[in-house]
Amino acid sequence: DLNKKDEALADYSKAVELDPSDASSYNNRAYIYDDLGRIDEAMADCNKAIKLEPNNANIYNNRASLYNDLGKTDEAMADYNKAIELEPNNANAYNGRADIWLKLHQYEKALENVNRAISLDDKEYIYIHHITKGEIYMAMKEYNDAIKEFTLALSLKDNVKEAYKYRAECYRELVKVTDSEEKKNEYNTLAEADEKMYEELDK
Repeated sequence: DLNKKDEALADYSKAVELDPSDASSYNNRAYIYDDLGRIDEAMADCNKAIKLEPNNANIYNNRASLYNDLGKTDEAMADYNKAIELEPNNANAYNGRADIWLKLHQYEKALENVNRAISLDDKEYIYIHHITKGEIYMAMKEYNDAIKEFTLALSLKDNVKEAYKYRAECYRELVKVTDSEEKKNEYNTLAEADEKMYEELDK
């Protein structure tokens, strides 16, 4: 939580050393390896965790995310499906599946899954699902709907830089398709404000 990844990695490695049969330690260490860009080691830890605890939906979610980052959509989809099979109300798995359908340009299926995620998740991470939904609308060129989703995400968590970045891109796209100079100026002003917020948060 303090963003001290090296220290976290050392402690999770010590946990694995002390109890090699604890799946959660391998799964948690996989998150750190992923953050550090050590994908092969993250994948190895996920595989070990699944072997130890084959009915844990969250571990399949974690491995699916790794597969997704590697562009292995079939493997990622299989793991998200397994997570949902094990835990039918797992919002993160539906959101992950929505992201894959988005990459495959299957927008209706993507919306169906992200809406399911939103309906299931009342936790602090629901803003992530709204960002995913905004990305889907962006891909569909439904920029006003996308803006609503990013704005909703920011109302739930106001320091998410991606939401500002994507919303700014939507405003820029609206500038291209409007004939009203007044609207162009309004959209450009809004885009500049969001771009500034994104730059500040990115620092």
